[in-house]
Amino acid sequence: MTIVPEHRIAELTPILGVEFSTVYVYAMLDLLSLRNQWRIYKGLFGQNRERFELMNRASPVVSGVIEHSMFEAALLAIRRLTDKITTKQGKQPVTVCAFPIHLKGEQQAEMKLLVSKAVISAKFARNWSDKRIAHSEIAYRTGAIKLEPASRDKVDICIKHIAETLQWIAAKKMDIHFDTHPVSLLPDETDFLVNLYEGELALKERKARMIKLLDQGKLDEFEAIAPYPAWLAPPPIEHD
Repeated sequence: MTIVPEHRIAELTPILGVEFSTVYVYAMLDLLSLRNQWRIYKGLFGQNRERFELMNRASPVVSGVIEHSMFEAALLAIRRLTDKITTKQGKQPVTVCAFPIHLKGEQQAEMKLLVSKAVISAKFARNWSDKRIAHSEIAYRTGAIKLEPASRDKVDICIKHIAETLQWIAAKKMDIHFDTHPVSLLPDETDFLVNLYEGELALKERKARMIKLLDQGKLDEFEAIAPYPAWLAPPPIEHD
């Protein structure tokens, strides 16, 4: 189901107020997007060795770029969702750190505790963002300082803590359980790998057939094998 932010904000405004509902809805959308991207990442590179090796057999260069890009994208998303609120006029970041200012008393204290857990668990992501991803620090590039250790487990824990802040709001303010794991009805990372696997088998069969035809001297049949379509040709080499 596609969530239209303006419609959802309008639905929640009578319950949360316009400012709270706005930051809540956009944080929710960012979390769902992060959950979806992180599930794809783990499905491709973290589920088992066979999937990882299949990706690398297709192209270790492309596989490496996809893996690193998706991991760093997840860290940036975590960083954004746990950014500190700012006092600068006109700047209103979408962050769970904004939630406590819309609450009072015991509820505010509960939310501050949840937000604190999320922020603390995201410390490594902010470090990577500051030194390597969003910015590039010379001290890191020259090896004078090291990045904080990052791992899939740390990302899982951090996303869980972020999700808990939104689930608290859903439970306390709307009396509902918010499942933060989106389910897609479209082809997913497993379907992608199945197509890659089937393509690998077909390519092996194609090469074996070509070798067999050459060994048998059946040149006419060899030349009759359909070539790859023109759109699969490598792009022209670019020069400065």
